[in-house]
Amino acid sequence: MLYFILFFVLIIVFILKKFASYLNIKEIFNHSYIYNLSWEDGLVDRNILKLTNNDIMLCITTGGDNILNYLIDDVKIIHTVDVNKYQNYLLELKMSMIKVLTLEDFYKVFNSRDKNSDGYKIFLDNLDKLKENMSDDCKEWIENNKIDFSHFIESGSVKFLVKLMKALVWFYGLNNLFECNSIEEQIKFYEKNNVEKIFQNIHNILWYPTILSYICPIIGVPKKQLDLLEKNDAYVFNLLKYLVFNIELKKNYFFYPYIGGKFSEDCCPDYLKEKNYLKVRERLNRIIIHTDYVQNVCKKVSKNGDDITKVILLDHMDWLDENEIINEWDIYKKYCNKDCTYLWRSASKKKYIGCLNELNYLEHYILDHSSNTLKNDIMADRIGMYYSTYIAKIPDNVIMIKSITPNYHISFANKLYIFYQMMIAPFKSKINIKNHEDELNQFYENQATLYDAYRQNMLHGKKHLVPMIPFKEYDNLLILAGGTGDIIDHMPYINKLKRVVIVDLCEKLLNVAKKRNNLENIKIIHHDATTYKSKKKFDKIIITYSLTMIPDWKKTIDVIKNNLKDGGYVGVADFTTKSNNIFEILNGYLFKNMFKTDGVILNEKHISILDKEFNRVNCYIDYGGFPFIPFIKCPYYYGLWKKV
Repeated sequence: MLYFILFFVLIIVFILKKFASYLNIKEIFNHSYIYNLSWEDGLVDRNILKLTNNDIMLCITTGGDNILNYLIDDVKIIHTVDVNKYQNYLLELKMSMIKVLTLEDFYKVFNSRDKNSDGYKIFLDNLDKLKENMSDDCKEWIENNKIDFSHFIESGSVKFLVKLMKALVWFYGLNNLFECNSIEEQIKFYEKNNVEKIFQNIHNILWYPTILSYICPIIGVPKKQLDLLEKNDAYVFNLLKYLVFNIELKKNYFFYPYIGGKFSEDCCPDYLKEKNYLKVRERLNRIIIHTDYVQNVCKKVSKNGDDITKVILLDHMDWLDENEIINEWDIYKKYCNKDCTYLWRSASKKKYIGCLNELNYLEHYILDHSSNTLKNDIMADRIGMYYSTYIAKIPDNVIMIKSITPNYHISFANKLYIFYQMMIAPFKSKINIKNHEDELNQFYENQATLYDAYRQNMLHGKKHLVPMIPFKEYDNLLILAGGTGDIIDHMPYINKLKRVVIVDLCEKLLNVAKKRNNLENIKIIHHDATTYKSKKKFDKIIITYSLTMIPDWKKTIDVIKNNLKDGGYVGVADFTTKSNNIFEILNGYLFKNMFKTDGVILNEKHISILDKEFNRVNCYIDYGGFPFIPFIKCPYYYGLWKKV
C-alpha cells in the first residue's frame, strides 16, 4: 500500500513539474507570494520580547500576520521588509481589509472556498474601497489576481503542499483527528486508530528524496536549511506526533483551516480576535512596508532617525552563508540600538553559525518533539517546525566585519614555475635531509615568495573558514603551523586583536611572513607545531592545510588543546578524502598517492578526532581544483570547534 501511495504522489509531483516556474524559489518570487499566513508563532515572539510602545521593530513580512499581531502590544513603529514584493502586497491587502471590513466579513473572506461563496462576494463588493488604501502596484496585482481570494486558504505556492497534505489526511481517514475537542481526545484517537503507523507512512512519503526536491522550493525551504536537519531524525513523524500530543488541532490556525476547517474566534491570528481587531485598526499607520533586503532597510531606517530596538529575522539565517551573515550583522551592529534584541529561528538544534557564537545569548531554546512542553513553556510554539529559537544581543567587543579575499598578483610564468617546482620536488636529492624541518625547507625553498599567490587557487578552505570564526576585540590568536601567515590577509580586522602569534617549523615560509608583516601585535615564532607551548593561552587558534603535512599530527591536536582557553575556538581547514561511493574511493586513491609524493598525507580521521576532542560548531566538506590540473578536484574540509 505504501509503495502504491508513493507512486501516486510521484505522479502528482511529475504533473506539477510542468509548472516549472514554481519549482525555483527565485522564480516563485517573480509570480506570487509563497505564504498566505505567517508560519512562525507570533505569540511566542510577543511573550518573550515583552514589546512596548517604545519599541521600533525591524521584521520580515512573510504572511504579514505577525506584523499585525505586534500592533496589539502598542509598539511605536514596525518596519517590515521582504524581497518578495507579493508578500508585501498581501500585507497591504490584509491591512486594507481591517480598515474596510467588519470582523465578521473578514472571517468570511478568509474562509471563502470558491467564487460562489459569500466571502468572495464580500471581497468583490468592497474591492474598490480596499484599493483606496493600497499602493498603485498592489492595486494592479490585486485586480489581476482577485480570483485567488475566492479560495484564500489555498492561495500562494504553499497551496501545493496544502493539497498534498489534504489528500493524505483524506486517504488515511484522519479528518476526525482535527475535529477532536481536546488534546486528550486527540491522544485517544491516535492510540485507537494506530495513527503512529500512519504518521510513519506519511513521513516516508514526504521524506522521499524525489518528493522533497520538488516540495522544498515550492514552500520556500532552501537546500541549506534542509541539510541542517539531522539525517537520522524522523522529522515529519516527530513533528506530527508533537502536534497531536501538545496542541489542540481544532484551535491551531496554522493547520486546522488548511485541512478543511475555518478561521474563527478560537482559531485565528491574535489580531482577528474581537478584543484586538479595532485596536489593531487604529494602529495600522505604524506599519511601514519595504520591498528590499533587510540590511538595506536597516541602514535606511537608521539614517532617517529611527532607533531600532527589536529585530525579528524568522529563519532568515538558515538561508545565508557565513560571509553573508557576518556582513548583515555588521550592519545591525552599526545601525541598530546598542541594546537591540534579535530573535530568529532555525532548523538546527545547535548554534551552528560560527560567526554568531560570541553573541550575548539571552536564550537558545531547543524544541523537544518528544516532550509535552507547551503546558509550561512560553517558548514552545504551536507549529513545531523549527528546532531552535534564539534571542540575543550584540556585545560591543564582537567583531562584525566581513572577511575579504586577498588580491594577489602572479604572472602566468611564475604560476608555471611553481607548478614545475611542485612536480619535481619528489625527485630532488634527499642526501642533506635529516628531519621534517629540512624536508619543508627544501620543498618551499623555491616556492616561498610566491606561496600566497599560487596557493590561493588550491587552498580553497581558508576563505571559507575565516568568516566562521567568532572573533572579539582584544582576542589572542594563535596561527599554528601558519607558514607565511597568509590567513591574516583574509582578516581586515587583524589590528583589533590583542595578540597574534604565528608558529611554524619552516624558516623559508617564516622569512616571507617577517617581510610582509608590519603589524605590531603579530609575533613570529620558529617552532614545531607538535611541541609548542605558550605561557598564555589563546582565545582562538587557526590551523590550515598543515595537519596533512605533519607526520605526528595527533600531537598537534594535543598542542591545540593545551594552548586553547576553555570556551575558545579552533578553526581548521585541510584536504581530506571521502569514501561513500566508488567514485569517491577512486578519487581518494588518486589524491592520496599524488599528494604523498610531496609529503602531504590525506587522512579521513582529522574530523573525527577533532569531534572527539572538541565540540563541533560546524564542519563542511567541498571540492576544489588546482592550477594546471583540469577536471579533477580534491575534497577539502573547513570547520569550527569549541573547547568546553
